[in-house]
Amino acid sequence: MLMLTASVSLAQKASIKGVVVDSLSGEPMEHATVAVVNAKDTSLISYTVTQKNGAFLLSGLPTNIGTKLIISAMAYNTLRRYLILNQAKQRVWAGWGLMPKILTKWWLRQNERLSS
Repeated sequence: MLMLTASVSLAQKASIKGVVVDSLSGEPMEHATVAVVNAKDTSLISYTVTQKNGAFLLSGLPTNIGTKLIISAMAYNTLRRYLILNQAKQRVWAGWGLMPKILTKWWLRQNERLSS
């Protein structure tokens, strides 16, 4: 799960803060990488690493352009979401979580068996 808060300052720069947790256990994820890239050319805009409590803050982000939020951690599937940060303060309950790769693979194999 991921909780995001986006805010914009007078200089038309936005910030995103949130918490990254394991989607199964609900435990905070330390050392996950959180990045924002330009959606057109994937050039890096900003990145950080989550704290012990899973929290992160990215600031100085551009507004009104397409960006991608990318969250990754070793042994987890990478999460990618398209965002356009605007002028209004936003609070978004994203409900996104990082799922362990091994579990995702098991789930896919189980579904393949069921659909056969």
